[in-house]
Amino acid sequence: RGYAAVLAKGIPPERIAAEVLRKKTGTAKGRGDTSAFHDPEFNVCGHSTILGSNFTVAVGLAFAKQIKNEPGIVVHFFGDGEASRPQFGAALNLASLWQLPLLLVCENNSVSMHATIDEMSSTKTLTERAAGYKVRAEGVSEQKPIELVERAEAAVREVREKQRPFLLEILQKRFVSHS
Repeated sequence: RGYAAVLAKGIPPERIAAEVLRKKTGTAKGRGDTSAFHDPEFNVCGHSTILGSNFTVAVGLAFAKQIKNEPGIVVHFFGDGEASRPQFGAALNLASLWQLPLLLVCENNSVSMHATIDEMSSTKTLTERAAGYKVRAEGVSEQKPIELVERAEAAVREVREKQRPFLLEILQKRFVSHS
């Protein structure tokens, strides 16, 4: 979803820039878009630009880890607008039912394109929604960066140790719609 995540995984900035510029030296050999990074060497599986489909991929990857008894977790970053897609509920349900090593990280700015979260959801936060699926969830403000880092580290630890899903909702402030 963002450049920071793939940089943190270790993908060189030159490969990221090459992908954005659609060069063959890019992470998806120039076939992606401005954020379709893919690099197995760094455990970045890429994504689809079709909103909602990435939840299905994340659940599938976590399930594969589980049945192969592989170490590690799957982390999926998404926005609150994407969480209004039916695949989000399906992902929460299967991740909870199968106790998958899946960390869902929502960057919630309360605006999906032009619609506010109040216009799209009966819950103010995704943390509330996750409770209905028995997925442990926690919200933290982006305006508290030290707390955010601590909560993110704790969430990763929890998913690794307990091998069950967790939703980390990063509450952000957006002042206008996307366009």
